[in-house]
Amino acid sequence: MADKLLRIPIALQNIDGIHETIEQIRVQSAVTHEQIQTLLDAFAGLGFLRSDTVYNGWTNYETWDVHLWLTDDQGTYNFCRELARECIEEAATCSQVNEGIWQEVQARRFLLADRLKDHVEESNPLADSASMFSDLLGSAIQDVDWHEVADAFLEDISSEEDEQ
Repeated sequence: MADKLLRIPIALQNIDGIHETIEQIRVQSAVTHEQIQTLLDAFAGLGFLRSDTVYNGWTNYETWDVHLWLTDDQGTYNFCRELARECIEEAATCSQVNEGIWQEVQARRFLLADRLKDHVEESNPLADSASMFSDLLGSAIQDVDWHEVADAFLEDISSEEDEQ
């Protein structure tokens, strides 16, 4: 059960720090994983949280598109897989893991999601210009579910290790 991840509703997934905040609340209040999951499911079921459109099995078009571009070019794909391997290695010594805030599996996910987001944002050719196009691109990048993209790369690494 320690490695079990919450199913965070889509409407909350892109809020910076939401996973960490929920986990801190769970640990500090001694609320069980199941109780938090029930609460999240209830909010989503009652319609308090908007539901984005799923695209090709991904959270939304932006998430699918980013994953497509990160896996389409061999060099970029290899770079992202190397980031995933680094995050897997670093997760055990992550300060949030040592402080009991995250489980190691969560640290892998959060670390990789942050690094993938940083990589994409650093590659943005419009980042330094102010225009309608840069605003739209920035908005689209914010809609990406970085944790879902990270999960895909981590699963890819895990599958590769299982085969060996």
